[in-house]
Amino acid sequence: MRTNFKNQGYLLLTTGNDQIISIIICKPGLRSIKKKIIQAILEDFNANKAVILANATLIENAVTTIFKAQIDSDVVSFEEYFKLKILPAY
Repeated sequence: MRTNFKNQGYLLLTTGNDQIISIIICKPGLRSIKKKIIQAILEDFNANKAVILANATLIENAVTTIFKAQIDSDVVSFEEYFKLKILPAY
């Protein structure tokens, strides 16, 4: 997962059911956001491992991006859908 923004941007990371997980700050240029997404998922789900099952580059005028991740904890392993939406900042 990468961004290619002309200016600094912000992405809202939610579950497929629109539960807010985090806001991810994205610097201008071609940047990887994979580590930030994984960190947010691990903390929110109290998991040991998360693997993003998609590869996309988000640009400033993109619509909501939906992707799936495999989440592993000590108790259970499951797949969950997530959404990334670009937030306007004023």
